[in-house]
Amino acid sequence: MPGKAPRQRGVLIIGGTGSIGRLVAARLLELGRLPRVLTRDPDRARRSLPSGVEVVWEASWPTRRPCAPPSRASTPS
Repeated sequence: MPGKAPRQRGVLIIGGTGSIGRLVAARLLELGRLPRVLTRDPDRARRSLPSGVEVVWEASWPTRRPCAPPSRASTPS
């Protein structure tokens, strides 16, 4: 369609706030792509990522994951 800019495809990065993920996001920006970072902590992601990176966050995710499943209480016999 004339006059309409082509829709840019984004690239979803899982682990984008880590040391490698941040570099990948920055490089995608340099290449003119739209990096999207999936995160549990959107504030941290916005502080640590370059501007232009879209932060994707799922509100239903817990902010911290347990290290091990909760132990089942044994039923007395």
